[in-house]
Amino acid sequence: MQQIKIGILSALFWGLLGSALGQQQVPDSIGVDTIGLKNFLVLPIGYYTPETRIAGGFSIGGVYRPVGASLRERPSSVNLIATYTQNRQIIFFLPFSLSLQSGDYLVNGELSYYRYPYFFNGIGQLEEALPDEGYTARFPRFKASGLRRVKGNFYLGGQYWFQDTKMLEIEDGGALDVGEVPGSEGSRVGGLGPVILWDKRDNFFAARSGFYLNLSMRLNANWLGSNFDYQDYLFDARKYFSLGKGHTLAWQGLANFMFGDVPFNRMAMLGGDQQMRGYRRGIFRDKKMMTSQVEYRSALWRNRVGFALFGGLGSVGEETEDFAFNRMVPSYGGGLRFALLPEQRIHVRMDMGWGAEGNAFYLRVNEAF
Repeated sequence: MQQIKIGILSALFWGLLGSALGQQQVPDSIGVDTIGLKNFLVLPIGYYTPETRIAGGFSIGGVYRPVGASLRERPSSVNLIATYTQNRQIIFFLPFSLSLQSGDYLVNGELSYYRYPYFFNGIGQLEEALPDEGYTARFPRFKASGLRRVKGNFYLGGQYWFQDTKMLEIEDGGALDVGEVPGSEGSRVGGLGPVILWDKRDNFFAARSGFYLNLSMRLNANWLGSNFDYQDYLFDARKYFSLGKGHTLAWQGLANFMFGDVPFNRMAMLGGDQQMRGYRRGIFRDKKMMTSQVEYRSALWRNRVGFALFGGLGSVGEETEDFAFNRMVPSYGGGLRFALLPEQRIHVRMDMGWGAEGNAFYLRVNEAF
């Protein structure tokens, strides 16, 4: 079901900027921060979706990088986002991202609580999409990673993840009600593992050259707080090519492989605002996922307005044959870019994506990858 969200753009900006800072790192860049990146704002949030009806809340955001700091130094941020809906749904989201000792140590994480509606369309990339099967779940989530600079832009570290999901409402007679889907009665996941990061992008917010490589593995086991035993491997590679002033070609290859007993709500999911735009995140899910996308980006007017064209292929499955070329589904689209802070390359993107299952509109801060 298509969602309609009406909100305050500035609140969206700080909330999503905080999330983005919690997931990525700043590589080397030329020069210093001449204006400083530091803000602390308290802002209202309001939106509407068919699943939530009227929703409201607040966002408290703090983002900081001192004047005179090198642009290679990653900003630090702490944000608190809290909303309550007409359907008595609750979201409490506290992402944090700290750059310590001039970026020698990176600490990222999230503390959150959700009581929210989701949908389920089965496991695997089915030939015919099943009807949406709605369910409501609640869970606390905690995740944290710590990385130490080994040399230059190469980091090593570790991560921990914990999520305890309780199923509150499911549809009578559906697949989740039958109880044959792993995790349909709830799940508790606790995982620990190593992280390798090599980041040579020229800019944290919108790279025009360089590359990014992130490898991680997480072991989920009983002794780590999990009642599901499985391994989760993530491979994220990106490359950026400068095609001249204001023109960039970006590529990303993403693979997520899981082995063992995986709950359905933690399986690899295709779609969303960052990969395979045009598909609702979770419409295809399974133990393994592979996607690849390219994007052409161009400035239109004084580095304040630009546009992008993108396309990608992806698939989910459990066996090797699930990733044959004829099993891949397409994603394509385009959008506009509006600069908020041109010097920092921070901007709002408005994308429309199309896929085999329909289309979707995205309003976000910063590029998809």
